[in-house]
Amino acid sequence: MLITAKHPQQAAAARALGADTVILADADVQAELAALTGGEGPYCLIVMKELHIMGSHTYDYGPDMQRDFEVAVGLVASGRVQLDPFMGYRFPLEKIQDACQAALSKDGGLLKAMVVC
Repeated sequence: MLITAKHPQQAAAARALGADTVILADADVQAELAALTGGEGPYCLIVMKELHIMGSHTYDYGPDMQRDFEVAVGLVASGRVQLDPFMGYRFPLEKIQDACQAALSKDGGLLKAMVVC
């Protein structure tokens, strides 16, 4: 599984969660892909190995937005997804502005900011 990540802590989390290869988004992605594929590029591998490509968007903004959260809760409840790697940053409710700023900047290795009520 190949994943791109914007921040180093996201890359580390992706590796810890099972990604085979992680490319930072600010790298020369084309050169990285060429190196990984022996210069052939991903389109040859995709066709020859009949690989599937999956894109992702933060959340489903359509009329069924609740579905994304139901799926996520189901994955956590089943034990297939562990939340411990994401729980390092907890903010009390009175520090919600700090939590929002930390979530935007991703400073200090933050993956997700949790507001505890």
